[in-house]
Amino acid sequence: MINNTQRGLNVRMDAASTMSPIPAQPCDPNPCGINAECTAVGHQADCNCLPDYYGYPYDRCSPECTYDSDCSYHQACSKLKCINPCPGSCGVKANCKVVNHAAICSCDTGYTGDPYQECRIIQST
Repeated sequence: MINNTQRGLNVRMDAASTMSPIPAQPCDPNPCGINAECTAVGHQADCNCLPDYYGYPYDRCSPECTYDSDCSYHQACSKLKCINPCPGSCGVKANCKVVNHAAICSCDTGYTGDPYQECRIIQST
């Protein structure tokens, strides 16, 4: 004779004092939502969003952004995260300002050149 534990089922008493089977594998089938992973904690399923995803893990987890418009105007979307687009965007001795998700580079007063390459001091003649 095979008992319920040997079949992969555990039995619990509910509020009405009736026997109800609980799957021995709470993550099979997976109760979690999109972009979430299941971890068995005892006989309970614990759902968590994947790294760098946010939301309600029993329904849907989403990345921080997929488009620049998902970020504030002074940030840009890169690799599913809102970031400051300035680092690495401008040339030597150039300044960076973010305007509508884009890095805008400029040379200081008294300097000239391509701010995306290099700003050079203006030589007086």
